Amino acid sequence: MVIKGEAKEVAEDSLTITKNCFPSLSLWGKVIQSAKSEVGGEVMEPTLIDRVEISPKVMVGKPVIRGTRIPVELILKMLSQGMSVKEILEEYPHLTKEDVQACLAYATQALQVEEALPLERAGK
Repeated sequence: MVIKGEAKEVAEDSLTITKNCFPSLSLWGKVIQSAKSEVGGEVMEPTLIDRVEISPKVMVGKPVIRGTRIPVELILKMLSQGMSVKEILEEYPHLTKEDVQACLAYATQALQVEEALPLERAGK
């Protein structure tokens, strides 16, 4: 996620999706809004999360490591299955430790804006 200027411009190449075209990706809009509100109108330096991009032209809009077709989900799954960062980098030598950290940063930020709503059973 790239934020510049007064937290209004978002890099077009990484965020060419719209809520109307991809309603299932509306969470990403919440992530962007959350990041914009934290910026407070100042220029924000590139962060780990800038290494993650979403484009409908790459992996049908799944979050991927920028410049690759490697989904964030895949890296998170490998970590959850006990693979070390070193093992992941051996499997994908063109990735960096920062790319793996970016996947964790993306997941963290996505969960920060996640809303949990209790469901009631029918007939209650």
